[in-house]
Amino acid sequence: MNGLSFLLALCDTYPQLVANQAVSGVFRALAFTPGLVLIAAEFGASRRATAMSLYVASGFLAGTVLNLVGPLLVGPLGWRPLLALVSAASLVFVALYWRVGGPGPQPEPAATRPGLGDFAGLLRHPVVWLSSVVQFTRLAVVSSLRFWLPTYLVTDKGVSLTTAGVVVAVGNAVTLPANLVGGYVSDRRQQPSLVIGASLAVLAAGLGLLVAADDLALVVAAVAVLSLFMQAYSGALFEVPLRHLGTRSAGTLNGFGNFWANVGALVFAYVLGAGKDATGSFAPGWLAIGGLCVVALAATVVMARVRPPAPVAPS
Repeated sequence: MNGLSFLLALCDTYPQLVANQAVSGVFRALAFTPGLVLIAAEFGASRRATAMSLYVASGFLAGTVLNLVGPLLVGPLGWRPLLALVSAASLVFVALYWRVGGPGPQPEPAATRPGLGDFAGLLRHPVVWLSSVVQFTRLAVVSSLRFWLPTYLVTDKGVSLTTAGVVVAVGNAVTLPANLVGGYVSDRRQQPSLVIGASLAVLAAGLGLLVAADDLALVVAAVAVLSLFMQAYSGALFEVPLRHLGTRSAGTLNGFGNFWANVGALVFAYVLGAGKDATGSFAPGWLAIGGLCVVALAATVVMARVRPPAPVAPS
């Protein structure tokens, strides 16, 4: 993945850039789930939601720092050396983890490792599908806001591009700590479904406010609320299937959920743009995502009623 970032600095044509990012996306996807499993092992079972929230927040933090520092360095360095510098920094962090990180989860014996038959068994559990509905919604909300919010603020709400940038920056600033707080509350109360359900209810209301608000202060308030809750439940959501099905198939469960999350991101990033072209407004798209949050909230209520198996007492 870092090698592809180095190669990106050498690309000269648009097709080369697209091909590079397509291949890079494949490897980013391959790295995501193992990273979740590793960080969960570092924190232990009682703090899994906090650990996985930290993992998701770290990705946002890296992007935020690069967006802040990158424009300042492009002038003196140029964009090609800057990409190479970021790639080198990533390798440094990999080396640091290799040096100081723990051994990760205990490997399963080869004879008991999950196979295709186990995957089919996982798909028969209702929590796998219910949590996937929520995952679909989670990244649909996040990606739509990240892709389209600045354009929406300028075209539909009439704010200046500078003001839109400030509003989005403030939103990013509150998203990072909210991730960690949501994971901590889930671990503290041992009620991940409560964190998920509360977040989805607030998101549905926040999207309605974003559409209805005409005053800039209300628009900013709506963006702040959405930014606070759009990823606050991510750690809790990744943990729910593990509570029901155990950590033996953690990679498969997290990967399956993240697959549906990415499908949601692709579908609704397109739906918002297509809706804008068809109607001249983003409002129908935001309301559709708000309705999706209500559907995910209903899935969460059902999911909360599915009780995880009781721990087996040692004999």
